[in-house]
Amino acid sequence: ILKTMLDAWVVYMEDPQIAPHMALMASAFAYHADTHEEFVLQGGVRLVIELYSRSPVEHVRLCCLLTLLYLAETEHARKCIAQERGIMTLLTACENETHIDLVTNALKALIPFASSDDYRPELGQEGAIDTFASFLFSEQLTLQ
Repeated sequence: ILKTMLDAWVVYMEDPQIAPHMALMASAFAYHADTHEEFVLQGGVRLVIELYSRSPVEHVRLCCLLTLLYLAETEHARKCIAQERGIMTLLTACENETHIDLVTNALKALIPFASSDDYRPELGQEGAIDTFASFLFSEQLTLQ
């Protein structure tokens, strides 16, 4: 079903009435770790990243970031997130989002990548050090 949503429903990703349901469904699927492998194999990571990048609706973006946060728990899903340029999506969310919950969830999703020797070089190339350092001086106490 995820592959069909990505291919055939591409016009609905920007629809403010349908996109929230798609994002919430993806988040619900990814909540349980035993579904991560199937979610990844069916193109769920690409779907979530596409939804995040196309939708201006805050609820959709929050569900997409939560999905990436849930998926970051497993190594197989982390590999897929990195391959689909999800690390860059998470870093961009940290820098561009204005809602504190969106930034917090993006930062939490980046923790497994930052603690892994495999992904640390990619984080460095994408400018993550500057992004992380900017939160040390943030006026938002919850982000420090």
